Amino acid sequence: MAKYPPSPPSLRLVFIGLRVVSTVVLVVTGWIGIALVQDGETVTALRYVVGGASFATATWVSPYSVALLVFLGLSVLILPVSSGSGVILAVIVVFVLGWLLWSRRRPIKLDAETIVRAADDAVMPHAVPFVNEFTAIGWEQVGAVSIKMRRVNVISSLLLSPDKTKCAQVTDVVIAITSKFRDGRTIVTRNSGGIAMPPWSLANDHRGAKPMALAIAHDDALRILEARGIKPMPFSPDDVVDFFLAEEKRHMAYAVDSEIRVQSSLKGSGRIDSSDASTQRIRDWMMAEGPSD
Repeated sequence: MAKYPPSPPSLRLVFIGLRVVSTVVLVVTGWIGIALVQDGETVTALRYVVGGASFATATWVSPYSVALLVFLGLSVLILPVSSGSGVILAVIVVFVLGWLLWSRRRPIKLDAETIVRAADDAVMPHAVPFVNEFTAIGWEQVGAVSIKMRRVNVISSLLLSPDKTKCAQVTDVVIAITSKFRDGRTIVTRNSGGIAMPPWSLANDHRGAKPMALAIAHDDALRILEARGIKPMPFSPDDVVDFFLAEEKRHMAYAVDSEIRVQSSLKGSGRIDSSDASTQRIRDWMMAEGPSD
């Protein structure tokens, strides 16, 4: 296998750290609240408890969610600002909000070198276990693409299912399984629901799922579509890389043109199942225009 460095640590680690801090803050503010109630200072106790709970909640919602802004704002307003913890929270809020605004406005460069073909056997080191899980059930690696954005080079290994109707894209973080249909439509079962999907791509989000769970979820979604008379078209092993080069460029161009960045609460995302919401999403997907090229 070709050697590629793993993805560098991202600011996701910052939020993990904030979650640890928020747990400590929640415990401390709760303890202070109990002590204040015993001293008869109920109002101040409530400000500590609600403020600490708001901060803790904010660190567990999406970093791009409006709820984060709401809970962080509540934590600063409600928690007594005269306390040292209030000052710390204010600093954290300024940092988080500043980063969110900066990352949303930061331009994404999209050119001929952004998405290119990689070595056919290219696999990122931390993605090797995921690739092995697929190959253990008969999937075969047929190529790879390199996606370079903001000095980060991500290798997406492409593995084709035995029946050739499904292709997995595997990185060291994100795993997605794609099937294609007529008119360029696709269904994508993914373990990370953070990237906006164009209308011709039906998202089937299973956050944090491992390869086998994703494969099962994708098959379940295909059965739901087949019940509507919608059957996937097989991939040609020789054309898989070209297909995904074009598809990734279309998806990225859609995101850039729509000024969409990494998000988690997007209209059109979620699981494909028998629910009314899923049924409506399938209908919208069937009615939407396919890719222009």
